[in-house]
Amino acid sequence: MDRYRTVISAILCALSYQYFPFGLLISFIPLMQNKIKYSTFYIWGIIYMGGLHLFLLTLANDSHIIAAIFIWLIASLYFGLFYGLGGWVLKIIHEKTTIQWPLLLPILWPAIEYAKSMGSFGNTNGNLGFGLSKIIHYLPITSIIGHIGLGLLIVIINALIWQQAKNKINKTPSIVMIGLIILATMIGSTPTQTQSTQRISVIQTNVEQPIKMNQTHWASVEKHYLKLITSATGNIIILPESILPTNMQMRPWFDKIQQYSTKEKKHILFGTFIKDTGTFNGSLLIQPNGEPITYKKQRLMPFGETLPFRNILSNIIPKSLLFSDFEKGDQTIDIPIEGFSIRPLICLEGIYGKFYASPPNGIMAILANNAWYDNSTAGSKFLKFAQVHAAEFQTMVAVSANTGQSAIISPSGALIQNTTHRNEAILTHPIQIRSTPTMYQQWPWAGSMILIICWIGIIRRQP
Repeated sequence: MDRYRTVISAILCALSYQYFPFGLLISFIPLMQNKIKYSTFYIWGIIYMGGLHLFLLTLANDSHIIAAIFIWLIASLYFGLFYGLGGWVLKIIHEKTTIQWPLLLPILWPAIEYAKSMGSFGNTNGNLGFGLSKIIHYLPITSIIGHIGLGLLIVIINALIWQQAKNKINKTPSIVMIGLIILATMIGSTPTQTQSTQRISVIQTNVEQPIKMNQTHWASVEKHYLKLITSATGNIIILPESILPTNMQMRPWFDKIQQYSTKEKKHILFGTFIKDTGTFNGSLLIQPNGEPITYKKQRLMPFGETLPFRNILSNIIPKSLLFSDFEKGDQTIDIPIEGFSIRPLICLEGIYGKFYASPPNGIMAILANNAWYDNSTAGSKFLKFAQVHAAEFQTMVAVSANTGQSAIISPSGALIQNTTHRNEAILTHPIQIRSTPTMYQQWPWAGSMILIICWIGIIRRQP
């Protein structure tokens, strides 16, 4: 029976994370009926992570099915391991105390999610707070406790409901805790926001991956891009990642765009390969006056943009199974543009909060190419990260994705404008900037620690 409850909990959590956020408030309850075991948590983690990484299988459309399955299995087993290790630590703590293990889970949960996001393979996909993206703009507390704190709240609510169902709780502390949670979600850090006279245009180009990768189509694709750029009304125009798999500065198209930028006084940002000390995946900003500014991607996709453990795996994995092999950049840049700054990020970087900690008067521009994961949940999942991080740092975020989904996101995390999958679109909106940092940006762990301390005070009073 324990096995079935584990599977049900993992599937319910994965579905709730992707489609209906309020399901997260009860998704752990079947798991909490089980006896505490390391293997139980590892199985739960594999199923949960496997479900949330199913989009990786669509890589078979542009590579080899074996490579896609291998990457999906590695992701499921590796990230599931963190939940298994968390279960192992939880079991040790549980054996040294009389407290029921579901009541101890909230204390450990932030450490699990944080550890999972660290290192070269670190990934925040599945961190529970991102599952609340559809309602994030109603939760100003996000700017205090961040996505890890939101995940902690979700686990606490599950534990409270489990307690009530088991009738093993002094109701007074529970009611107090629920009241504090409701009150907390109504409180937030509200930095000063101003609206610029500048307007930003986000372009979803909708160029299929096979067409973009075929050099015989490049001339027609460049005409398509030129048409979209000249149709955009914003002062700052953003196109997706690697609009063509080459160094765009070396093509005649670049000169046309430079001339248009100078004539119309527009800044144009797009993804391109950059040739320097090596080959980099990055972005290039064309300015009306001045030299173009390049950014080199710092966080590369394992097995997609770079080969981990190269000395070992290069003899095992054929290079033909890799999509690209790039050098890694080492510097985040904030480009000043007439009263504000814009920070470019490339695809995977958009899921990590550390890249959003921009200075005041700044906005984020994420250039992505989700066409690699065509006909999957990757596009909508990517927006989850951008929305929550926007709310954490109260920063406007512009997402330009090749085939979708693209969006302009308010500093509260709300979708001001967004596209559907696989359509051509131009989104335009005035730029919103903040002049002060959020509490979460200044003290990222303070809110979560306060919640943990309050929760420890509650469970210590339990019989």
